[in-house]
Amino acid sequence: MNIAYKLIKIADKILNIIINTIEEFYENVIPLKEGIVEFLLLLNKVNIPCVVATAADKVCALKSLNRLNITSFFDDVITTLDVGIGKTSPEIFYKSCEILKSLPQNTIVFEDSFHSLKTAKKAGFITCGIYDESSKDRQSQIQEMCDFYFKKLDMFIKM
Repeated sequence: MNIAYKLIKIADKILNIIINTIEEFYENVIPLKEGIVEFLLLLNKVNIPCVVATAADKVCALKSLNRLNITSFFDDVITTLDVGIGKTSPEIFYKSCEILKSLPQNTIVFEDSFHSLKTAKKAGFITCGIYDESSKDRQSQIQEMCDFYFKKLDMFIKM
């Protein structure tokens, strides 16, 4: 067995460990953002359609949504893999509009990522920043850039 083959086998094992860890995290750990259930119930009550647009793997996203019992609130789940490019491009948001039969200027993108919000804003979407610990260092930039900003989604309901 040559060294290149051994390295490929080791790399495959490492990749499988990483993938399994990510899947386990989505399936068992990721929590709901505070106020999301109430928010989704309100949108559902007034017949506002919703799509999940995620950079996560679709299987992982669906496992998480199913575990959290919120899958039924969404018309579809699309990923950056589905559109062939990450959230530094607005393609995933345009695809969401296509599914929702909406225009960017009539569609709100709820995001916790600075770069995704920046992309959506530049593409003409209404943007709503949502606090997330992973982007806590960029909160002031997110707040300045967005049309709306909330630490918890139930604050949106109280508007």
